[in-house]
Amino acid sequence: MLFWEKKKLLFKNKKKNFTHTQLPVSIKLGKTIRIFYSSRDKFGRSNPFCLDLSENLKITKIHHKPLLNLGDPGTFDDMGIMPTCIFKIKNLYYLYYIGWNVRKNVPYSNNLGLAVSKDCLNFKKLYKSPILQKTNLEPYFFGTANIYKKNKTYLMFYLSCNGWLKKKKKYEPIYDIKIAKSKNGINWYQTGLTAIKLKNGEGGISSSSIIKYKNDYLMYYSVRKKFDYRKNKKNSYRIGLAKSKNLYNWSRTDKKFNLDLSKNSWDSEMMAYPNILKLKKSYLMFYNGNGFGKSGLGVAVAKIK
Repeated sequence: MLFWEKKKLLFKNKKKNFTHTQLPVSIKLGKTIRIFYSSRDKFGRSNPFCLDLSENLKITKIHHKPLLNLGDPGTFDDMGIMPTCIFKIKNLYYLYYIGWNVRKNVPYSNNLGLAVSKDCLNFKKLYKSPILQKTNLEPYFFGTANIYKKNKTYLMFYLSCNGWLKKKKKYEPIYDIKIAKSKNGINWYQTGLTAIKLKNGEGGISSSSIIKYKNDYLMYYSVRKKFDYRKNKKNSYRIGLAKSKNLYNWSRTDKKFNLDLSKNSWDSEMMAYPNILKLKKSYLMFYNGNGFGKSGLGVAVAKIK
């Protein structure tokens, strides 16, 4: 397995009337590393932004303009947009994003949208509707997604909500990671297969990031408990690890991931939303710390041996 070393807090959002640097998503563009993330405006709505890094992890440019506008009233993304995956297919960059709706009986509902770009900066929504569909097997909502291409098939590993649990008059979502397939990255077949299952006491698995390392596929992801996970570090998000030989059958090996919470630092209460980027001699892991990214965006490094 890879041995990870924490490097530093890379960036903390200081935009006026915005908080959070949530859900980092990275891509290599020549010698530039572009990181997409979401920030929350004064109304609590997520908006998509990006910044550029050099290979030695120095910030070279912060793009201050939101990449996409919130959807029209009544559409699936009218109350928030969060980037969740960036993938190049032929000559276009596909930005998969989470659209947010506010609900009355439960707090929210999410679904996945798709925007495209020729330059990986100026994006246009492909549709006003989501790319995944609610079914009898998946009647709730969809969240974070990661795309991995094997041969001519695109595989999506996405958050799928299994329902809501109520405690002290408050509902919390329960979700795991399921698998969808596509030939073009646009039209998806939801297999109904669960990639990573919840263990007893767990309430959510999200934000997978997959790499091929030696003879195994490795998936890094976030996992939390059912309740009281926002500020209680005993229940908050940690980064988990699973391995597979074929991308369909996964075994959890969480204890083999060597990083945990820091002491009295930006990631002392939570580690969430890992995103892995391969360089020539190392892997970079971008991730969030306390408060779902309110404390900023950091990086860990693992050398390729």
